[in-house]
Amino acid sequence: MTVLDLRLAAFALAIGSVAGGCSSSSPGKASSGGDGGGGDGGATYPTISISSPMSGATVTVTKEPGTEEVVPVSFSTTNIMLMAPGSCPMSLGPTDDSCGHVHLLIDGAACTPAGQPYNNATPAMAGAAPSPVNAIVTSCPMVNGAHTVTLELHHDDHSSLLGADGKVISTQVMFTASGG
Repeated sequence: MTVLDLRLAAFALAIGSVAGGCSSSSPGKASSGGDGGGGDGGATYPTISISSPMSGATVTVTKEPGTEEVVPVSFSTTNIMLMAPGSCPMSLGPTDDSCGHVHLLIDGAACTPAGQPYNNATPAMAGAAPSPVNAIVTSCPMVNGAHTVTLELHHDDHSSLLGADGKVISTQVMFTASGG
């Protein structure tokens, strides 16, 4: 084998290593909507998805103790520990992407109580199960009818958790409420 052959073999090995580093078997970072974008070395962002109600479903409004009329929204997350706002471990810091909570919006801000930044948040208190979260339709101008619920991931300090595309990591579902 000549010196030139050794150099070509080393060059081919280096090119193979670089090409292999361009693709990754680890999941990409999820962007808003959870589309799994990437382009940042394969690090992963948290994701969120709604399992119930199904898109387009007609759901029955339930009455909570007191006066709230609600629609339970079941969801799941990946790559994030959900805790009550302000209760993530101090060692993580208030804007660490691995700990936070969910803000729920109905019809954008149309069903947000006056003076509040969102309709509901979860988990509401330390130790509470995060899912399902109640969409409080009592706050809507019309309880019965079509609604769009959006779930957004937020840091411990309530700042938005952004995906690779720079948008809030979120998911939404459209349904029709009845019985309210």
